[in-house]
Parts: sequence; C-alpha cells; structure tokens
Amino acid sequence: MLSGSLLVNNGETIRRMAIAGVGIGRIADYHVRGPIARGELVELLADSAVTESDDIHALYRGAQLMPARVRAFLDFAVPRMQKFLTSEAV
Repeated sequence: MLSGSLLVNNGETIRRMAIAGVGIGRIADYHVRGPIARGELVELLADSAVTESDDIHALYRGAQLMPARVRAFLDFAVPRMQKFLTSEAV
C-alpha cells in the first residue's frame, strides 16, 4: 500500500516534485533522462527496478469514419512520439 503526503499519477508532476525535492518517485525513464543527465535528479534502486512498458493507443471508430484532422494528427504525432520515447536525452 502506498502512503505519503503527496500521491500523483502523472509523470510530469512526479518529475517536477522530485526535482523540487518533495520526495522520490517511480517514473518512466523518458520523463527523467534529461534531468538525470543534467544532475537535477539521481536514480535510486536501479538494480531493483521492475521492467515494464505501457502502450500508447489512439482510439477511433474506424478508418471510414475518421475525420481528416484526426488522420493528420496521427500522421504528425506518431513518428514524433516514437522518436521521443526512444531518444537518449529529453
């Protein structure tokens, strides 16, 4: 069971709170690559880290019903998200 004075479920918030010195957090590596590289954060318990991944999904009712603006967004966002999630420093 988790306990503490601040519980969040948003990676950006966890990163900001950790940098501010509020406490420690368990967060995806792409949120903290940059802060770790800059010395703003220090990785803890690296040897005991659980390896897991979360998929990102874009849901829609079907290609024939997809508005052009949604297709344009997906065509724009997907390669950038892939690049961001696999980059070495963010």
